[in-house]
Amino acid sequence: MQHIFGIDHLALLVRDLESASTAYEKLGFRVSARQLHSANMGSANHIFNFSNSYVELIGLIAETDFNKPWLARLGKREGLYIISTRTDDVAGAVSELRQKGISTSDSVPHSRPAMLASGEQSRVSFGVTYVDAEFTPAAHISVCEHHDPDKVYCADREQHANTATSIKTVIISTPTPLEVAEAYLPIYGNDAIIEKSTEKVILSTAVEDANIEFMTSSSIRHSLGIQEDIIIPDNVPFAVVFEVSDIDRTTKQLDDNNIPKQLTRDSVLVPATHAAGTMIVFSPC
Repeated sequence: MQHIFGIDHLALLVRDLESASTAYEKLGFRVSARQLHSANMGSANHIFNFSNSYVELIGLIAETDFNKPWLARLGKREGLYIISTRTDDVAGAVSELRQKGISTSDSVPHSRPAMLASGEQSRVSFGVTYVDAEFTPAAHISVCEHHDPDKVYCADREQHANTATSIKTVIISTPTPLEVAEAYLPIYGNDAIIEKSTEKVILSTAVEDANIEFMTSSSIRHSLGIQEDIIIPDNVPFAVVFEVSDIDRTTKQLDDNNIPKQLTRDSVLVPATHAAGTMIVFSPC
């Protein structure tokens, strides 16, 4: 795809936005102030940034036609819901996707406030298209064009107490990794799969960008060393792996805030119950 590359951001739908924000602050992320989305969305967010990506915590504040699918999702579970890919031209991305037979929404204009490094309040806008759910069986995909990227990505907001530096991997639990991963190839390209077996498929979203790993529950348990009492549901985004520059500082951050954790090999796992529905994995760079 000429106009689709990498992961721009991850969106977690949460039932209690302020509780989720507090939880991620305790995990050591520098979380933004609460920001209202455009009125048609009926939602608000908190975000935390890296140099070329970010994580968005989204809570609903009013029911609208736009957010009815989100409300239905929250009735089932909270946590990671949307993987938003990056584009330099959302109209071009819509055209490319539809030429491949993938149904999408038209480009939807979004905007929200943003606090600049100077302390000045500004506003940022985006063009976003949403891929129809039938084409994305385990994690929904949107495509996002930034109209004000210099106001979104600011170096002063990329320093986190847990020393996280980037999104490394999104882990999706599925009993059929090959079948589910192949559904995403029209979006990321037929050569996007860089490793595959019946238990695990790794899909590259772009060179030197985050990967998406489709894994069976047994493969996830073995790969991460997850304790047997933790339930791994099928066909959902299960975990996000963040790279950290100092795993000892990461561990101290969690201990100082009484966050339960599991040490596995060289990584640290935080259960979904303490991260708004999505397991968090901290892994050394």
